[in-house]
Amino acid sequence: MKAFWLAEDGATAIEYALLGMLIGIAILGTFAALGNSVTGLFNSGVAETLDNKTNGIN
Repeated sequence: MKAFWLAEDGATAIEYALLGMLIGIAILGTFAALGNSVTGLFNSGVAETLDNKTNGIN
């Protein structure tokens, strides 16, 4: 029982899981905060580029 109580393998796995979860939350928070503005910039830039290319073909 003492060896089980002193073993740190499970604690290390839990620490890595918590760290991964925090990184995931940070990434999701960044996407939520910046997602719409980046999407808007991308969509307007792509739409403008396609419009220019299409006008050049016609």
